[in-house]
Amino acid sequence: MEDNRTSIKKRLDDIFIEKMGYLVNRLTNDQRSKSLLSDSAGMQARDLLKLYMELENEFHIDFNPLVLDGNFDKYDCLLGYIVRKTGEKNVN
Repeated sequence: MEDNRTSIKKRLDDIFIEKMGYLVNRLTNDQRSKSLLSDSAGMQARDLLKLYMELENEFHIDFNPLVLDGNFDKYDCLLGYIVRKTGEKNVN
């Protein structure tokens, strides 16, 4: 499972860096658990829309439940959700 998480983290980070132009690797552990829309993280709402589309295209999972829970703007929540959902897809 850890190899899967590491692989997914790399893919997620690549989307942030290459597609979004956002240096996610500079986030502190504290910032990764808080909203990417905070002043310290510096993303804007429009960035989340682009991120949503890029993530759906890359991972082929529905992110609506994460949006509805209010956690789509948190890096740690995104990573955990993707790991969980891709694991479910592999089991089924």
